[in-house]
Amino acid sequence: MPPTFPHTQVKAVAFTNYSGVIRDRSVPVYCTPDGGSDAGVLRRHGDAVRAIVAYAFGQNPPATLRTVGSTWSFSNLIEPGSVVLDPVNFTFIERIPAEFFTQSYQARSERGFVPLFVEGGTQIGALNRRLGADLGLALQTSGAADGQRVAGALATGTHGAALQVGALHDTVLGLYLVVAPNQAIFVQSGSAQFASSEIAPWLEEQTGIPTEHAADDTLFRAALVALGSLGVVFGVVLEATPLYRLKFKTLARPHDDPSVWQAIRTLDTSPLHPETVLHPYHFNVTMHPYPPRGALGLVATLMWKVPPGGIAFDSPLPGIPRASTDLMSLIGSLTQALGGPLGAPLERAVLERMISEQLHLHDGTGDGFPGHMFGPTSLPPGAGASTEIVVDHADSERTLELVFRVLGERASRGDFLLGAVGVRFVPETQAFLGMNVNAMNTYIELPSIRNDGVLRIYEALWDRLEQADIPFTCHWGQLGGMNETRLRRYFGGRVDAWKSARARLLDPVGQRVFEAALLRDVGLSS
Repeated sequence: MPPTFPHTQVKAVAFTNYSGVIRDRSVPVYCTPDGGSDAGVLRRHGDAVRAIVAYAFGQNPPATLRTVGSTWSFSNLIEPGSVVLDPVNFTFIERIPAEFFTQSYQARSERGFVPLFVEGGTQIGALNRRLGADLGLALQTSGAADGQRVAGALATGTHGAALQVGALHDTVLGLYLVVAPNQAIFVQSGSAQFASSEIAPWLEEQTGIPTEHAADDTLFRAALVALGSLGVVFGVVLEATPLYRLKFKTLARPHDDPSVWQAIRTLDTSPLHPETVLHPYHFNVTMHPYPPRGALGLVATLMWKVPPGGIAFDSPLPGIPRASTDLMSLIGSLTQALGGPLGAPLERAVLERMISEQLHLHDGTGDGFPGHMFGPTSLPPGAGASTEIVVDHADSERTLELVFRVLGERASRGDFLLGAVGVRFVPETQAFLGMNVNAMNTYIELPSIRNDGVLRIYEALWDRLEQADIPFTCHWGQLGGMNETRLRRYFGGRVDAWKSARARLLDPVGQRVFEAALLRDVGLSS
């Protein structure tokens, strides 16, 4: 019989994640703490988490405890333990009182930046709506979709394509980690501390969890992308910004269009928008995996931040984001169109039609709030697969050439990518295990309907990158060809720095409780 915990529904389940990579896995203790919007909800959540963590620590041997996000991940990062914490009701949001701001952060606050404590289970879409409608604020950047939960998005290194901001984890000011049954730590930067140490007793009073304060760059940089393995991310402090709209422009071009490739190579996008000298906030390119000769083969999307201009905030409706940055929505449409197993020629024909329709291969303009641009994803459960390769921007062109060479070679053997190729650009991060470790980073995503041929394409691509001597990593939440050698080549000394920080945050029992299969695969276990 499952144990009981305060304010928590506990049951045994056969766990299947959204992508279907994990199916019917037995989880004997699946915990869902209750919800609520009143001020006392943080204390109830604190009581629940303390009890769940204490149970995992108290087993002999200690039980593996994993906290789930939206379970979108394709990687085994989502592999459940014998105890699972589902923070679906961890959605409380509040402003950090200005009385806690350091003198150096006060000046940034006066420019309109707002630190918000956000519980880890809050969905990005819900956060967009609540920030915009209630507070007149917005996230600085987010991934291409909005169904992720905040803690899960950070754990997997979810990024955007904002050329001056970085990834979602680069907008985090602090993290509230439960690392033992009666121990939480609020971690923030030591060199750019935004709040005084009084923030720790403030959190302790609300949650009931004894809380320490750590203004420490090493711990902070480790916690920003923690792979769900540095304790329970009870909540984070995200830095919001005044609400804005995004004015976008899409340009459809042949695959070999020199102006688009020049923009990819240099990030000088000015030839693509002669009507304005302003640098874009966001730039991405979506490419046909098998470029048709003499026809449109890619679409470039550029976005500029503009004031709301008196337009009232409204929430996005479910559907494909207008700027076509969310490739997984395309995969959902392809899945519905294909229906079931088809021969390669028919799959290819449907692919051609759907890419043309769903990626809107025509020039266009428009604008909308961030949630409209990076909005709801319509991927059916269990349908997709994806890998996203990250390289130094300096290696962009030769990596893309290799990608299309591999796609062509595998197509000649009957293996087709049933999706598109997305190219995005993200500047450098502080996070030790954030994928954007270079001054500028190029993300190349290959989402697809999942079949054996697609998985063979991914394997061939990872192997060819290694053979071509191109350092790379893969998105933590997607299928990846990473092993200890590849990981160390890309992240270098950051690997040891992250492991050292983990040993400081967690005692040996905690390291076992918060272990993940992925850590063992890539040499990150202690």
